[in-house]
Formats: sequence, C-alpha cells, structure tokens
Amino acid sequence: MMWLLLIPGLYVVLLFVIAWVSLHPPRIPVFFSPGALGAPQEDVEFASTDGLRLRGWWIPAEEP
Repeated sequence: MMWLLLIPGLYVVLLFVIAWVSLHPPRIPVFFSPGALGAPQEDVEFASTDGLRLRGWWIPAEEP
C-alpha cells in the first residue's frame, strides 16, 4: 500500500528537479572565441549605469 504513495511522490520530485534544472542551467565557460574559428572579432567593454562592466565581442557583419 505504501508504494501507491511512493510512485506519485517520486514523480512530483522528478518534475521539481526538471523544472529547477530548466530554470537554473549550469554555467559553461567559453573555451574559444569567434576569432579562433576565423571570424574577425574585436573585444569590447561597456560600463552600465550601475557600475557593472559588460564585456563581449564585436563581430562586424558584411551586410547588417
């Protein structure tokens, strides 16, 4: 009789885990840049209004 509660409980726990992982994906470090793949790139950095530095790559397009 206990297994009647165990199976739905495990199902709810599984759904919770799937939802949590979907909302909090693991961060994956960037190991190579677009320049390593042959694309022309330029490193850029901006300061936001709250003082946070935003860094990234600028890749010019042939036809924007």
